[in-house]
Amino acid sequence: MKISSKARYGLKLCYALAENYGKCLSVTALAAETGATAAYLEQLAMLLKKGGLIGSERGAQGGYYLL
Repeated sequence: MKISSKARYGLKLCYALAENYGKCLSVTALAAETGATAAYLEQLAMLLKKGGLIGSERGAQGGYYLL
C-alpha cells in the first residue's frame, strides 16, 4: 500500500504535536522534528486545521497544537 508524501508528513506533523500535547509548537520546531520544510508544513497545517484536527495560536509564543 502506497501512502502519499502529503499523508506521510501530515501524520508526522500530528505525531509531533501528540508527543508535545498541551504545548504550542512553532513551524520551525515542527520542521526540525519532521524533516519537512516550514512552507510545506504550513500548507499541511492549514488542511489539518480546516479538518478540525489541530488548532493554532498567534503571537510570539504561538504555534500549532493538537485538539
